[in-house]
Amino acid sequence: MEKSTTKISTFFREVKMEAKKVSWPTREHVVRSTLIVLGFAIAIAAFLGFLDFILTRILQRFFL
Repeated sequence: MEKSTTKISTFFREVKMEAKKVSWPTREHVVRSTLIVLGFAIAIAAFLGFLDFILTRILQRFFL
């Protein structure tokens, strides 16, 4: 039982040491990256919506 407790505590100590080595992004960088991703997502959604609209109109004209 003691060995497993020792292994667990050693694991968490090592995790804490590794987390200190991580280069965490600044708040400004996270906000900028998030806005870029949202911008691309909105642009792609708008493009796909427009494409869907056009293709639907074409299919309606020829098949209905």
